[in-house]
Amino acid sequence: MPAIDLEGLGFDRGAHLLVERALAGLAPGSRVEVRGDDPQLSVHLAAWARSRGHRAEGTTVVRGDAGDARWRDARA
Repeated sequence: MPAIDLEGLGFDRGAHLLVERALAGLAPGSRVEVRGDDPQLSVHLAAWARSRGHRAEGTTVVRGDAGDARWRDARA
């Protein structure tokens, strides 16, 4: 399972961008372990994941398919 270490970076300072990048290109259902020193990491990670259509299990994010699904049946 891929992992990223945010060290002291919190979601209020851009950590979500690194998590988003780690999930980009992964198939729905894939997991990324998120590590960091921010005491609020699991709370912020869960809220961010839910708002983006992913699921958080502790500090593991399971990529959802909401981003892909919104383009399904789209026409140019």
